[in-house]
Amino acid sequence: KLGRCEGVFSSSLVLNRHPRSPDLFVTMRSDDSCNHFGIPGSAPGAGDVKVGGSYHGGVSFYEMNNLMAFYGSAFGTKRVESYPACITDIAPTILTLFDKPIGEKMTGRFLKEVTALTEDHDISPEYIQYIHRFENQKHVLNTVRFKKTHYFSHGQIES
Repeated sequence: KLGRCEGVFSSSLVLNRHPRSPDLFVTMRSDDSCNHFGIPGSAPGAGDVKVGGSYHGGVSFYEMNNLMAFYGSAFGTKRVESYPACITDIAPTILTLFDKPIGEKMTGRFLKEVTALTEDHDISPEYIQYIHRFENQKHVLNTVRFKKTHYFSHGQIES
């Protein structure tokens, strides 16, 4: 049992346990089918979202992956990295590049893999998958950890 209720995951598995967090998160089921532009990742929706628009907050691979770009002599050139990163990683990266200490309460990490300093650092993520079976379905949460920084990668339901 990975949550307090049968059939759900604990929000702590996706690092979303906070006094202001809701007791229950709900996300719509999504799949890999393409929209009419040929872009994969579809989910049911309602409201006034126009064709080609999107929602924020799903857990599919397509909603969880975004672009973060860096420019300057401190960063590698013409490289694409697939390691996870988030907004909380920007400050530790800039502080490290300016040879300043990272605050003890900061939750992000130095994104060494995008810098020109990559050869001097060991980058070894740990991939963790949580699986929960409920009724005839397999619920999967995929996470990645770099030492103390833990990322929620994506989730899926398999029949």
